[in-house]
Amino acid sequence: MIDNQFLENVEWFIENKPSVRSMCFRDTSTPLKKSDCDRIVLDFKKDIRLRMPLSDDYSIIRSININGRQTLLSLFMHIYNFYQKQIDRDTLEDAFKEYPDILSDILDSRNGNQLKCIVVFSGSVCAPDFVGLEESEPFSIDDPEFTVNLGPI
Repeated sequence: MIDNQFLENVEWFIENKPSVRSMCFRDTSTPLKKSDCDRIVLDFKKDIRLRMPLSDDYSIIRSININGRQTLLSLFMHIYNFYQKQIDRDTLEDAFKEYPDILSDILDSRNGNQLKCIVVFSGSVCAPDFVGLEESEPFSIDDPEFTVNLGPI
C-alpha cells in the first residue's frame, strides 16, 4: 500500500532536513502536524527499493533498499540522507556532461571536495523538491520499487 495522494500533497525541498517546520501541504501551504509526519505512507511486507534520480532527465539513477513500512518522516529522512551523501566524481561528470561550465563552477567553488549528491541539481531548471513516488513498471507487490519524483512545484 502506498498513500500517494497524501504524499503528492506534501511540499518538501529535499535539501532541507525533513521536519514539521520544513514541510507543508502543497494545496493550502498549511504546516504539517506531528501526526502528519507519523502517518504511514508505505506499508509493504517486504523491503522496497527507492530509485533516486541524479540528473534532471532521470538518466542517472541510484537505488537504495528500505524497510517496507515507512512513515512520512522516515521516508523523507531516507531521501534526505541519500542526497547528503558524497557523490563520486564519475557520476557528477555524467550528470553534467552537457553542462561543462556548470560542472567547472561546482568543482571550482568547492575545490572538488565533499560534493554531496544534491549538487547535481545546482544550476538546473529542476527545483529539488519532492513531487511523489512513481511505481516502477511492471510493478510487483513481491518486489516493490518506486522512483522518487523531483521537480518544480
